[in-house]
Amino acid sequence: MRHAKVLIENRKIYANELKECIEEYDKAPIETKIQNREELVALANSCNYIVSSGLPRSIESLALLGKKAHYIDELFAEVESPYMEQKIVKLSLFTWGFWFKIAWFLGYSNKSKSYKYSKEEAKEGAKLLIDFAKEHGSVLLVGHGLKNILIVKSLKKLGSKEEKKISSKNFGYGVYY
Repeated sequence: MRHAKVLIENRKIYANELKECIEEYDKAPIETKIQNREELVALANSCNYIVSSGLPRSIESLALLGKKAHYIDELFAEVESPYMEQKIVKLSLFTWGFWFKIAWFLGYSNKSKSYKYSKEEAKEGAKLLIDFAKEHGSVLLVGHGLKNILIVKSLKKLGSKEEKKISSKNFGYGVYY
């Protein structure tokens, strides 16, 4: 499951301001209104073990569902975004984020973990989730959009089947067994 929506202004910034905006995003509050709250609470209640990244938006999203994580690990944190230190054209925060993620997929990882490293991290996270599922029966991971997608790819490569395709929307989720 992806965390709740982060409340941050999509203002125009220079490329060299992205790092501090990412730090601001990591500390920003989340939206407390949940559209499909009953469905999400039922899903959380159906899981025997809960895993979360250590970022506040994941932990706070769990709290909105009335839950706490049994296991918290930075392994499940969002992939890092590269950035640059040059003050070039002003674009919206989300536009810069998009372009830097495209560059990241293509191999640019200035001041961040590489795509290759993040895939390895996701594989490690997927193995851990499988171990938790074997031990506890069912697991809920509250994490982050792109990292969740990488984890799902690893789960599938490790033999997991998809019951419900993951959604990268806020509070979107997938089901795998």
